[in-house]
Amino acid sequence: MTPSLDFSGVEEGYLTMIYYRWLSVETSQKDKATIQVNDGSGWQTIWQNTQNDNTVDTEWRQQLVDLSQQAVGKSSFRIAWVLETNNSQQFGGWNIDDVEICYTAAGPCDYFLYVGDSVAESQGNSLFFDITNGAEMAVELLGMRIGFSSESSLLSQVATQGYGPGEVWSADPAQPSKVEALFSEAVHFEPGQEVRFKLSFRPGQMRGAALTLQFITDCGESREVVIMVPE
Repeated sequence: MTPSLDFSGVEEGYLTMIYYRWLSVETSQKDKATIQVNDGSGWQTIWQNTQNDNTVDTEWRQQLVDLSQQAVGKSSFRIAWVLETNNSQQFGGWNIDDVEICYTAAGPCDYFLYVGDSVAESQGNSLFFDITNGAEMAVELLGMRIGFSSESSLLSQVATQGYGPGEVWSADPAQPSKVEALFSEAVHFEPGQEVRFKLSFRPGQMRGAALTLQFITDCGESREVVIMVPE
Protein backbone atom coordinates (compact mmCIF):
# COMPACT_ATOMS: atom_id res chain seq x y z
CA MET A 1 0.00 0.00 0.00
CA THR A 2 1.22 3.51 -0.77
CA PRO A 3 1.54 6.20 1.87
CA SER A 4 -1.08 8.96 1.87
CA LEU A 5 -0.78 11.05 -1.32
CA ASP A 6 -1.91 14.69 -1.52
CA PHE A 7 -3.53 15.75 -4.82
CA SER A 8 -5.49 18.67 -3.35
CA GLY A 9 -3.55 21.07 -5.59
CA VAL A 10 -4.77 19.26 -8.71
CA GLU A 11 -8.13 20.85 -9.52
CA GLU A 12 -8.54 19.48 -13.05
CA GLY A 13 -6.71 17.39 -15.61
CA TYR A 14 -5.68 13.75 -15.51
CA LEU A 15 -3.65 11.58 -13.15
CA THR A 16 -2.24 8.35 -14.57
CA MET A 17 -0.45 5.72 -12.48
CA ILE A 18 2.40 4.02 -14.32
CA TYR A 19 3.93 0.93 -12.70
CA TYR A 20 5.58 -2.38 -13.48
CA ARG A 21 4.11 -5.68 -12.36
CA TRP A 22 5.03 -9.36 -12.38
CA LEU A 23 1.71 -10.98 -11.53
CA SER A 24 1.04 -14.71 -11.25
CA VAL A 25 -2.43 -15.80 -10.08
CA GLU A 26 -5.21 -18.23 -10.92
CA THR A 27 -8.61 -17.00 -12.10
CA SER A 28 -10.41 -14.52 -9.86
CA GLN A 29 -12.69 -17.34 -8.67
CA LYS A 30 -9.65 -18.77 -6.82
CA ASP A 31 -7.15 -15.89 -6.62
CA LYS A 32 -8.64 -12.39 -6.59
CA ALA A 33 -5.95 -9.83 -7.43
CA THR A 34 -7.23 -6.26 -7.21
CA ILE A 35 -6.04 -2.67 -7.23
CA GLN A 36 -7.97 -0.64 -4.67
CA VAL A 37 -7.98 3.08 -3.88
CA ASN A 38 -9.18 5.11 -0.90
CA ASP A 39 -9.90 8.83 -1.20
CA GLY A 40 -10.84 9.13 2.47
CA SER A 41 -14.35 7.77 2.09
CA GLY A 42 -13.49 4.06 1.93
CA TRP A 43 -11.83 1.50 -0.32
CA GLN A 44 -13.04 0.81 -3.86
CA THR A 45 -11.75 -1.60 -6.51
CA ILE A 46 -10.59 -0.08 -9.80
CA TRP A 47 -9.00 -3.21 -11.35
CA GLN A 48 -9.44 -6.98 -10.95
CA ASN A 49 -7.95 -10.01 -12.70
CA THR A 50 -10.13 -12.03 -15.06
CA GLN A 51 -12.36 -14.89 -13.93
CA ASN A 52 -11.84 -16.84 -17.18
CA ASP A 53 -8.08 -17.45 -17.33
CA ASN A 54 -5.01 -17.52 -15.12
CA THR A 55 -2.83 -14.42 -15.24
CA VAL A 56 0.81 -15.50 -15.46
CA ASP A 57 3.31 -12.79 -16.41
CA THR A 58 6.67 -14.10 -17.63
CA GLU A 59 8.45 -10.74 -17.41
CA TRP A 60 8.06 -7.29 -15.88
CA ARG A 61 5.14 -5.61 -17.66
CA GLN A 62 4.35 -1.91 -17.63
CA GLN A 63 0.77 -1.00 -16.68
CA LEU A 64 -1.14 2.27 -16.87
CA VAL A 65 -4.18 3.07 -14.70
CA ASP A 66 -6.26 6.24 -15.00
CA LEU A 67 -6.82 7.65 -11.48
CA SER A 68 -8.44 10.91 -12.56
CA GLN A 69 -11.97 10.28 -11.30
CA GLN A 70 -10.81 8.98 -7.93
CA ALA A 71 -7.73 11.12 -7.12
CA VAL A 72 -8.07 14.64 -8.56
CA GLY A 73 -8.56 17.19 -5.76
CA LYS A 74 -8.15 14.65 -2.93
CA SER A 75 -5.89 15.54 0.02
CA SER A 76 -5.44 11.98 1.31
CA PHE A 77 -5.32 9.27 -1.33
CA ARG A 78 -3.98 5.72 -1.00
CA ILE A 79 -3.43 2.87 -3.47
CA ALA A 80 -3.24 -0.82 -2.52
CA TRP A 81 -2.48 -4.00 -4.44
CA VAL A 82 -4.55 -6.72 -2.77
CA LEU A 83 -4.57 -10.51 -3.14
CA GLU A 84 -7.30 -12.80 -1.76
CA THR A 85 -6.38 -16.45 -2.34
CA ASN A 86 -7.13 -20.05 -1.40
CA ASN A 87 -4.88 -23.05 -0.81
CA SER A 88 -5.59 -25.00 -4.03
CA GLN A 89 -2.33 -24.08 -5.81
CA GLN A 90 0.63 -21.82 -5.13
CA PHE A 91 1.29 -19.01 -7.61
CA GLY A 92 3.63 -16.02 -7.29
CA GLY A 93 1.04 -13.32 -6.57
CA TRP A 94 1.75 -9.58 -6.90
CA ASN A 95 5.22 -8.16 -7.56
CA ILE A 96 5.28 -4.36 -7.99
CA ASP A 97 8.07 -1.93 -8.95
CA ASP A 98 8.72 1.62 -10.23
CA VAL A 99 5.36 3.19 -9.32
CA GLU A 100 4.84 6.79 -10.45
CA ILE A 101 1.89 9.14 -10.85
CA CYS A 102 1.86 11.29 -14.00
CA TYR A 103 -0.18 14.50 -14.36
CA THR A 104 -1.38 15.91 -17.69
CA ALA A 105 -3.70 18.83 -18.35
CA ALA A 106 -5.62 17.35 -21.28
CA GLY A 107 -5.64 13.56 -21.35
CA PRO A 108 -4.28 10.30 -19.89
CA CYS A 109 -0.77 9.37 -21.01
CA ASP A 110 -1.86 6.13 -22.64
CA TYR A 111 -4.21 7.81 -25.15
CA PHE A 112 -1.78 10.25 -26.77
CA LEU A 113 -0.72 8.33 -29.87
CA TYR A 114 -2.21 5.75 -32.18
CA VAL A 115 -1.16 3.96 -35.33
CA GLY A 116 -3.32 3.63 -38.41
CA ASP A 117 -5.25 0.38 -38.90
CA SER A 118 -3.07 -0.74 -41.79
CA VAL A 119 0.59 -0.54 -42.71
CA ALA A 120 1.06 2.47 -44.93
CA GLU A 121 3.65 0.93 -47.20
CA SER A 122 6.20 -1.87 -47.37
CA GLN A 123 9.18 -1.47 -49.70
CA GLY A 124 12.03 -3.97 -49.76
CA ASN A 125 13.41 -4.13 -46.22
CA SER A 126 11.68 -0.93 -45.10
CA LEU A 127 8.30 -0.49 -43.46
CA PHE A 128 6.38 2.79 -43.37
CA PHE A 129 3.47 3.60 -41.05
CA ASP A 130 1.76 6.68 -39.64
CA ILE A 131 1.43 7.75 -36.01
CA THR A 132 -1.19 10.33 -35.03
CA ASN A 133 -1.55 12.42 -31.88
CA GLY A 134 -5.20 11.86 -30.98
CA ALA A 135 -5.17 13.99 -27.81
CA GLU A 136 -6.11 17.63 -27.28
CA MET A 137 -2.59 18.71 -26.33
CA ALA A 138 0.90 18.50 -27.80
CA VAL A 139 3.22 15.67 -26.78
CA GLU A 140 6.95 15.04 -27.11
CA LEU A 141 7.88 11.60 -28.48
CA LEU A 142 11.26 10.61 -27.05
CA GLY A 143 11.59 7.19 -28.67
CA MET A 144 10.07 3.76 -29.16
CA ARG A 145 10.40 0.28 -27.71
CA ILE A 146 9.88 -2.34 -30.39
CA GLY A 147 9.32 -6.07 -29.91
CA PHE A 148 9.32 -8.72 -32.62
CA SER A 149 7.59 -12.06 -32.96
CA SER A 150 10.84 -13.56 -34.24
CA GLU A 151 14.21 -13.21 -32.50
CA SER A 152 15.92 -12.88 -35.88
CA SER A 153 13.84 -9.83 -36.92
CA LEU A 154 16.29 -7.09 -35.94
CA LEU A 155 16.10 -3.48 -37.02
CA SER A 156 19.00 -1.64 -38.61
CA GLN A 157 17.52 1.87 -38.48
CA VAL A 158 14.45 3.88 -37.49
CA ALA A 159 13.65 7.29 -38.95
CA THR A 160 10.82 9.83 -39.02
CA GLN A 161 10.07 12.09 -41.93
CA GLY A 162 11.31 15.55 -41.00
CA TYR A 163 13.10 14.44 -37.84
CA GLY A 164 15.87 12.13 -39.00
CA PRO A 165 17.02 8.80 -37.60
CA GLY A 166 17.12 7.61 -34.04
CA GLU A 167 20.72 7.74 -32.86
CA VAL A 168 20.73 5.80 -29.58
CA TRP A 169 19.96 2.09 -29.62
CA SER A 170 19.96 -0.41 -26.81
CA ALA A 171 19.13 -4.10 -26.86
CA ASP A 172 19.42 -6.93 -24.37
CA PRO A 173 21.69 -9.61 -25.93
CA ALA A 174 19.63 -12.24 -24.10
CA GLN A 175 16.46 -10.92 -25.79
CA PRO A 176 17.37 -9.97 -29.39
CA SER A 177 13.69 -9.70 -30.28
CA LYS A 178 13.43 -6.48 -28.22
CA VAL A 179 15.09 -3.17 -29.00
CA GLU A 180 14.80 0.47 -27.91
CA ALA A 181 15.31 3.56 -30.06
CA LEU A 182 15.70 6.99 -28.47
CA PHE A 183 15.73 10.07 -30.67
CA SER A 184 18.52 12.62 -30.49
CA GLU A 185 15.81 15.29 -30.66
CA ALA A 186 12.26 14.78 -29.37
CA VAL A 187 9.54 14.52 -32.01
CA HIS A 188 6.95 17.21 -31.27
CA PHE A 189 3.33 16.26 -32.03
CA GLU A 190 0.60 18.89 -32.18
CA PRO A 191 -3.00 17.70 -31.63
CA GLY A 192 -4.19 15.81 -34.69
CA GLN A 193 -0.75 15.82 -36.31
CA GLU A 194 0.31 12.74 -38.26
CA VAL A 195 3.95 11.71 -38.72
CA ARG A 196 5.21 8.91 -40.96
CA PHE A 197 7.82 6.51 -39.56
CA LYS A 198 10.27 4.32 -41.42
CA LEU A 199 11.73 1.11 -39.95
CA SER A 200 14.59 -0.50 -41.87
CA PHE A 201 15.32 -4.19 -41.27
CA ARG A 202 18.26 -6.41 -41.95
CA PRO A 203 17.74 -8.14 -45.32
CA GLY A 204 15.28 -11.01 -45.35
CA GLN A 205 14.17 -10.67 -41.72
CA MET A 206 11.00 -8.58 -41.91
CA ARG A 207 8.22 -10.17 -43.93
CA GLY A 208 5.40 -11.77 -41.96
CA ALA A 209 6.66 -10.47 -38.61
CA ALA A 210 4.42 -9.02 -35.89
CA LEU A 211 5.75 -5.82 -34.33
CA THR A 212 4.73 -4.57 -30.88
CA LEU A 213 5.31 -0.83 -30.41
CA GLN A 214 5.45 1.19 -27.20
CA PHE A 215 5.89 4.93 -27.58
CA ILE A 216 8.09 6.66 -25.00
CA THR A 217 6.65 10.12 -24.36
CA ASP A 218 7.45 12.93 -21.94
CA CYS A 219 4.57 11.66 -19.80
CA GLY A 220 5.38 7.96 -19.80
CA GLU A 221 4.56 5.33 -22.42
CA SER A 222 1.43 4.86 -24.47
CA ARG A 223 -0.35 1.55 -24.60
CA GLU A 224 1.04 -1.14 -26.87
CA VAL A 225 -0.05 -1.41 -30.50
CA VAL A 226 0.68 -4.29 -32.85
CA ILE A 227 1.54 -4.03 -36.56
CA MET A 228 1.54 -7.07 -38.85
CA VAL A 229 4.14 -6.83 -41.60
CA PRO A 230 2.87 -8.12 -44.99
CA GLU A 231 4.38 -11.30 -46.40
